[in-house]
Amino acid sequence: MVTPDQQCVLAALLVEPNRVVATGQLISRVWGDEVPDGATATLRGYLSRLRQALAGAADAAAVRRKLHR
Repeated sequence: MVTPDQQCVLAALLVEPNRVVATGQLISRVWGDEVPDGATATLRGYLSRLRQALAGAADAAAVRRKLHR
């Protein structure tokens, strides 16, 4: 089950489908000017659970992580 907070993160990602969205940009889209302490860790948790929730969906619905090199 996807929570309302996870839905908000998914909506923030869907603004730019098939593009890399930076962590800071996602945080801004989700929390605006009221960024909570630990927002990066919270966001990572939401993204992890979104990946799990979408794991059985078509490949086009996947939330992928960009690896930094």
